[in-house]
Amino acid sequence: MNIKAIFLGWSVVWMVQGVAAQDVSKRMDPEAWFAQENIEDAWEFGEEFRERALRIRTAVSGHAFVLVESAGQLWVRDGDLRLVVDTLGQNWSRSHNVGFNYGAYHFGHHGHLMSLGGGGFWERHSKLIEFIPKTGEWEWLPCSEGPRHVKASGCWKGAGGTVWAVEEPLQSGRNADRLEPSMVWSLDLASFKWTARGRLSDTFNAFYPGSNAHTYETKDYVVWVRNHQSVLIRKEDRLTVLSEDMIAQESKALWSSGQDVVVQVSRGNQLQWWKKGADGEVELLRSWDVEDAHERGTADFSGLSLMDPLEDTGSASDESTSIPAGFGGPVMALAALLFGTGVGFTLQRRRSGVVSNGEASTPAAVVPQDSGQSSVADMDRAEMQRVQQDVAGLETLGEVVLTSQELNVHLNMGEGVSAESRRARRAQFVRDVNREYQVRHGADLIFRERDPEDRRRTNYVIRPRSSHA
Repeated sequence: MNIKAIFLGWSVVWMVQGVAAQDVSKRMDPEAWFAQENIEDAWEFGEEFRERALRIRTAVSGHAFVLVESAGQLWVRDGDLRLVVDTLGQNWSRSHNVGFNYGAYHFGHHGHLMSLGGGGFWERHSKLIEFIPKTGEWEWLPCSEGPRHVKASGCWKGAGGTVWAVEEPLQSGRNADRLEPSMVWSLDLASFKWTARGRLSDTFNAFYPGSNAHTYETKDYVVWVRNHQSVLIRKEDRLTVLSEDMIAQESKALWSSGQDVVVQVSRGNQLQWWKKGADGEVELLRSWDVEDAHERGTADFSGLSLMDPLEDTGSASDESTSIPAGFGGPVMALAALLFGTGVGFTLQRRRSGVVSNGEASTPAAVVPQDSGQSSVADMDRAEMQRVQQDVAGLETLGEVVLTSQELNVHLNMGEGVSAESRRARRAQFVRDVNREYQVRHGADLIFRERDPEDRRRTNYVIRPRSSHA
């Protein structure tokens, strides 16, 4: 599917919002911008490091190009989909109306340049797009239901054709999605299927990648740089250590070189920063062996797991489907409501509607009327109506607090449903209800909050808008 028509005029809207409008270079014709002497010189300096590099980032005066392995030898201007440059400096992109996508994770897969997530297309998102050299267009690759928002600071390329991503919060303030540790996902690039892998452990949730100075990636490791130390993640098993080898102040200083060109190169598990001054002199600013730093970090202790399992830690009772004593009142009313409206039906709808037998298909919402998919569209409409009925019923109950176990009962999830599936279904139910409630009232209806008596547990609080008053 060609997303040029879908996102026509996006760049104009973005500038109206005052983002791209603050950067004069983004209002220039991309090829005219690239033809500037300092920009072309910066790109040429980056080209010198192409051989055997996993990732290259070249920057000058706040502008950057990214080159990644297995991406068809193409550079992409970071944040600007209108400029995709080959080894001769020729721009292949014709997606001028698609415009900008800030903070996306660029990567290569079997010779194709791809980009995941970011802020663009009128939203913060987790869309996967691919650059098609034959047409010069970026095209959307629909995936199964997964994280709502990811960006480069929380993504890395895994083994076996997968991309890993830490979900970004979509809100800020006291009701932000940070009430629980951020979800960690993986995306299978063969089936375009997202899988929830776990949540950042309490230790590393404090090092949330979105607040980092920089994120760096090597062949086998990912680095999140923070103010006083860095988080070093081994991709193979997510074994994670803290290191003081690189801190935010030093990382920022490596890039703050005025008009000088800085190139950051990832070769194997080594990171290097090179500078080319205005006089043409080349200098190695820093070389860092990330593998060595990780091994030193695990020399005295075994390291820590990056994430916790999806099931709430220590909540063995969540395996049970029996209703505890004293379970009554409005909670029983909720159970009757959910069973009566058939809530359980919707919780796998997005996977069945987007991915079938491991193959990607077009979501019903964007299937043309003459495509022969009317039955799928009718199913989506029916599901939407049921979600709307759920929202209407939940809103009448007032404020109700449910444990994970109780919500499992309401969603008709018995012992035959795996722990991972229960967690995914609960998350999908909350997401569907809140999405509908946001449309109606601009607020969430269900909130995930830590149990004040046991911080290891999560409660689901139904809080209608009227109860905030």
